[in-house]
Amino acid sequence: MITMSANKQIYDFLSLADLRCDGSLRDGKRKMEFCNVKLLLRSSALRGLLLALGFVGMLLLGQNARAQGCLTTPSGNTSQTYSVPTPLTFDPKTPNGTVLFSRTVTFPGFNVSCIGATATLVYSFAGLIAPTNGVFPIAAGGQPAYIGVRVTFNGSPVTSNPVTARTISGNVNIGSNTYTYEFIKMGQPPSNVTNLLMPWVKADVLLNGTNNLAEPNYWAPSSSLTIIPLVRTCTTTTSNITIPLGSVAARTLGAIGSTSPTSSPQSISLSCSNNPSVSMVLKATQAAGQSNNTVVGLTSASLAQGVGVQLLYNNNPLAINGSVTISNAAGATLNVPIAARYYRTGALTQGSANAAVTLQFTYN
Repeated sequence: MITMSANKQIYDFLSLADLRCDGSLRDGKRKMEFCNVKLLLRSSALRGLLLALGFVGMLLLGQNARAQGCLTTPSGNTSQTYSVPTPLTFDPKTPNGTVLFSRTVTFPGFNVSCIGATATLVYSFAGLIAPTNGVFPIAAGGQPAYIGVRVTFNGSPVTSNPVTARTISGNVNIGSNTYTYEFIKMGQPPSNVTNLLMPWVKADVLLNGTNNLAEPNYWAPSSSLTIIPLVRTCTTTTSNITIPLGSVAARTLGAIGSTSPTSSPQSISLSCSNNPSVSMVLKATQAAGQSNNTVVGLTSASLAQGVGVQLLYNNNPLAINGSVTISNAAGATLNVPIAARYYRTGALTQGSANAAVTLQFTYN
């Protein structure tokens, strides 16, 4: 409208100068200028009209495309990362089924707007295979699963993958979503396990169930996982000890079942790492004819008869082949005091009375 008005004003001005396009002008040069100006203005008006029509046409085309689709807002995705222990140490004492560590994330909500189409909201937990008792195993190729993950989505356990949350038509606001991973021990690896691919989760908005429009939520691990089994060790720094019992008068052992005074204890030292539990077993030959399994028989070279030997730990006689817990979490140095005494088993005959035993230590 402004272009047409400007054109009219120029035309009127030139008319006052008595200019015409009929060939009867006094100033042909001005006539030519007038006709050129008028022509250019018409051409500009035409181009403006064409541009305006083209703009309207584009608007109409845009409305037609939008009518057959869905949009998510905000566009793009909200990505977050959860930390992975580097490395994860597996303790043999930790029972299977124990939660080793967990991670939780909450994503903000988003909107899905559909016109003439439907969208499907799907949550996928990539890297997970079929669960066992609600726990998805995580394993490297061909190896057993020593760790698994239990997944909850907005407080509800996830038992399948992927999870189809809902079908969307019209305008729908998807509220915030909270994901929790609980990583659970499933076994004890005999050696290091490296490059375990940790699971990640994403929310996909699919147009008509197939074409992926957006991934508004994306939660990924910071790295792969390495498992290092915790190795506990214990070694004895004392290989042999001798416990002297001295000379004992027969009258000291007045009756069967009586004992001599207990010797001073001798210490067996162990060097341990990573706080193992340590137990001890007495390996020996039981005295002949004895139902008491704490009495050790004498060596064949001994001359005395009617006696045996008892070994004591913390003043308690040790049972042959019986296990005794020494420590549930041994420190770097563990000292085990062992004492001994004679035990009358029958009629006494004087002479040397010696015994030899083995103390076996186990740890885990």
